[in-house]
Amino acid sequence: METNMKKIFSILLAAALLICSFSAVSAKKIENTREGYGMNVSGFHAQILKTQNYLDGDVIGDYDLTFINYWATWCGPCVGEMPHIKQMYEHYEATPELDVNVIGAVSIGGSCTEDSAYSFLNSNGYQWTNVIPDSVLNSVFSTSGYIPQTLIVDRNGVVRDHVVGSFPSYNELLNYVEMWLDVFRNHDGEECTVTYVNEVTGEIIRQDVVPVGMIVPDAPDAPAIEGYTFANWVYDDNMLETGYPTVYHIAMGDTTVTAHYNIKRYLVRFYDSYNNTILSTQQVEHGSAATPPPEPNHEDVGLIFIGWDTDFSCITQITYIHSVYRPVGDVTGDNSITVQDALIIMRAAMGIGEIEDITFADANGNGNVDVGDAVIVLRAAMGIS
Repeated sequence: METNMKKIFSILLAAALLICSFSAVSAKKIENTREGYGMNVSGFHAQILKTQNYLDGDVIGDYDLTFINYWATWCGPCVGEMPHIKQMYEHYEATPELDVNVIGAVSIGGSCTEDSAYSFLNSNGYQWTNVIPDSVLNSVFSTSGYIPQTLIVDRNGVVRDHVVGSFPSYNELLNYVEMWLDVFRNHDGEECTVTYVNEVTGEIIRQDVVPVGMIVPDAPDAPAIEGYTFANWVYDDNMLETGYPTVYHIAMGDTTVTAHYNIKRYLVRFYDSYNNTILSTQQVEHGSAATPPPEPNHEDVGLIFIGWDTDFSCITQITYIHSVYRPVGDVTGDNSITVQDALIIMRAAMGIGEIEDITFADANGNGNVDVGDAVIVLRAAMGIS
């Protein structure tokens, strides 16, 4: 089973192609009632194309898997997948022990008549049995407004999968049928575990025990996480995604479903508070540090950069950050120049006081603290230029 299960990812990709495989020409509008999944077709009694004979649903019980393809001659995707179906049919005809039956169901209408369908089948060597759908088969096919359609039916006549769209390759088709055949022959009635996991925290959100090959319950609500936005559920290779337009998820084995989140990003902007210019604009992930720009320099006007006014080591919201300056001469650190600053500098210049950091005391820029510095600061404090 494991080998077949690992093929499901490619089938999921194919499923996207199935939805895209309808052309405007292939659209056949039918009243949309409900999806065919789970319906029972074992009671059909359908006329075999161009004969007076009938095929009964009893034949379904003779096979582990019955593949029923609904098609029309005017449908491009239908005609396009026919060679793949032929190759698959010949494969199972050569291996009757695998118990797979192939049936065609012709959508009669418009340019697709019994005669044209019969001629098309014969001219291409398509030898599997084709019928004109009766009310039982049409009850399934009418649940979608498009063709081609494919039914996977188990031995009891229950539709276990209903694919709307065409198979793009023989390998995709064969892998898909073999996957279901493996379930029917080896794992039907078994149970598997579907585990829902939080991608960010690694915590298990919920676990469901479900039958193999059956639709799983709806996914739980993804928990809210600060700084993250829930994006979608990510299914592993053991989950089959099928159905159109309603999407079903069918567990084909133990499955992990991951709640995928997108981390929030916030605008962070650094400003030069001296002239209110923008120094840097960046988007920062929640909980990450912003990257500061080069330190602005305004020492020519007597301002020394001493840092930023906001912590940016852990960004959790839109953040605006401004540079912080301290004027030369402000030895008290109150962001102003006063007579007290001049007196402190004078005492240090006379050797009766100390200043540990002379950066703000060295007003004349000669690298020392002297009387000249004190005079410059005093003049500034008194407003004398």
